[in-house]
Amino acid sequence: MRTTGNAINNSIDLLSWPHTIVGGGRRKNSSRYSNWRTEVEVKIKAKGWQWKKDAGNDYDAFLLECIGLNDFPTTGASGLNRPQTEDTKPAHKALNELMLDCFKKVRESRSKRKRAAAREELAAKAATVREEEEEGTDTLRRTRPATQGAKDGNGRAIVLYILDPVNEPHHSGRRQWDWNARGAKMLGVIYEPTLKELHRKVSGHLPDARKVREIIGALEDAGENNDAVNHTPADVTHIKSDD
Repeated sequence: MRTTGNAINNSIDLLSWPHTIVGGGRRKNSSRYSNWRTEVEVKIKAKGWQWKKDAGNDYDAFLLECIGLNDFPTTGASGLNRPQTEDTKPAHKALNELMLDCFKKVRESRSKRKRAAAREELAAKAATVREEEEEGTDTLRRTRPATQGAKDGNGRAIVLYILDPVNEPHHSGRRQWDWNARGAKMLGVIYEPTLKELHRKVSGHLPDARKVREIIGALEDAGENNDAVNHTPADVTHIKSDD
């Protein structure tokens, strides 16, 4: 549930926190209200609650604790310390609005921290992949190529040939691929044994405005007679997989 700005401001006024109007007609709430909110959010984080349903029977005691903070107006607290009646109901509703907004802010803050941690983890993984690819280039001739990715997530080094049919050195007048074309051969690291993963890895090496139209490859080592590291692959091989 989202709490509107008007509902928050109306609740602040009803519970007797003052506010001022500054330049451009902008409302500025009392620093006492800001201090109270900060203290409440700190308490919520410490308890680890998502909303009052998580607190159960402890929630009413928690409300009294929040009302008793130094920056809560005495006038507003006087109505809240009495049982709910038609007279005190607006004050209880106002407090509920403010508490709901505090819980919402804590939840959003928690989500932001999780997203930031996830971004850092992805960045670290990407840096690791780049390091492995750079290290793999130095040991290319000692690595047996395979497009079969390791399911345990460690990755497998493979040889990639990025060839362009409209580039004459890549695709001669005889319409045959030139596997020895300069700059066409490179190393990649595949982490999943899927065409999607292979497509993602290949696409990262394409020049602007070019797309993958065809994938020719094999899930097996090229073999002694057609070594993809030291020599060239066969003109046509097949990806052999039930997937």
